[in-house]
Amino acid sequence: ASIPRAPGKWYKLPARIFSGAFLLAIAPSVVNVNADQPACWTPGLMMQCKRIIGTAVSPDGKLVAYTVSEAVMEGEKSENLSHVWVASSDGRMNRQFTRGEKSCGTPAFSPDGKYLSFLSSRGDDGKRQVWTLPLDGGEAEPATSAKSGVSDYLWSPDGKRIAYTMVDPDTPEEEKNRKEKRDMTVVDAVQRHAHLYTVTMKPGGGRNPLRLTSGSFHVTAFDWSPDGKTIVFSRQAIPSPDVWPTSDLATVPSDSGEVKPLVTLKGGDFHPRFSPDGKWVAFLSDGGDPKWGLYYYYYLMVAPAGGGEARKLNAEPLCATGGMIGWSSDSGEVYVLGVSRTSNRIFAVPLSGGGPRVISPGPG
Repeated sequence: ASIPRAPGKWYKLPARIFSGAFLLAIAPSVVNVNADQPACWTPGLMMQCKRIIGTAVSPDGKLVAYTVSEAVMEGEKSENLSHVWVASSDGRMNRQFTRGEKSCGTPAFSPDGKYLSFLSSRGDDGKRQVWTLPLDGGEAEPATSAKSGVSDYLWSPDGKRIAYTMVDPDTPEEEKNRKEKRDMTVVDAVQRHAHLYTVTMKPGGGRNPLRLTSGSFHVTAFDWSPDGKTIVFSRQAIPSPDVWPTSDLATVPSDSGEVKPLVTLKGGDFHPRFSPDGKWVAFLSDGGDPKWGLYYYYYLMVAPAGGGEARKLNAEPLCATGGMIGWSSDSGEVYVLGVSRTSNRIFAVPLSGGGPRVISPGPG
């Protein structure tokens, strides 16, 4: 399964490190803290705590969007409700940006910094769509109208399009059977693949959805090239985890065209990321020898963006359970989130070789 991530991947690592420290600073404002509460940790007390899920940093580094999830237990309603908050990096502003009975999450800023986007099923169709909200005020508008809802999304570098994945919807026959109550479900009998689409951003919402991929494979993660002309993605045969860790990488023109294999190594290859200079695609690979257990160990690898032989950046597998963070702005290093002993760490792995180095020291 792909690791959830906020689509703000174009920003420099210091901003990402800042966002983690920032969350620690604002925690008291989004967690119910009561001095009279018992010192003993209980399930009931746990349910009172609000959780912070993910961050996205604005292009100018002045704003941080994040999702706050809280348990709602009122009458017949029992659910986790999530909404998007936005805070200034200087700590002077921190306010809730989305409201309502439907959850909102996975925030991202448009490349020009004028819009905040998020995923929500707040629309009339009840499906999870991409919504955009002007930062200078106004109403949120849907940017997608995906029939079966949006799984994940990313802004194009120029902000004119959004790429997203959608699971194949019901066929006309399946819809008819469902309406007529002949909708018996046989587990794993039908494998619904997720495929790539783009939508053009225009005033009033997204327009002209374009399907980029089709066929008997399931898209798990994707990324835009810096020039916006190509999308690289990881794919596997079926959505079922039974096929893991068999996965490879491919590319497709962002205005539609032929899907071309990029990396077809033995085993699993995941989470592709274009370098800022557009020359390389970094990805995680098990090297055809998956290490099963509490943690998964990966090689960090790069392949020429135009095709060619992939190579390892680290000689020994790295415990990269948190996945790929992204590239340094000069395309000289790749950052991954992994584990060192009992602590999460950010590792920098140079493109020139030399092995990973820890760049987030300290306890915890």
